Amino acid sequence: MAPMFANQYKLQGDEVAGADFAALLSDLKHNFTGQTDKILLDNRSDVNFEIKVLRDRLQRHGM
Repeated sequence: MAPMFANQYKLQGDEVAGADFAALLSDLKHNFTGQTDKILLDNRSDVNFEIKVLRDRLQRHGM
């Protein structure tokens, strides 16, 4: 999508399209940051669970 926009913008210099594209990038960044934060929080509990499972397995094998 970005290469197509860049080519079109270079040819026509449409300021409205440029502003729309910048707004889209800002929205994507905001959503990505929010999702990343959520994943990191969720992964902490996942990591704790995985650690518990691995410890249990090691204990069963006498390690």
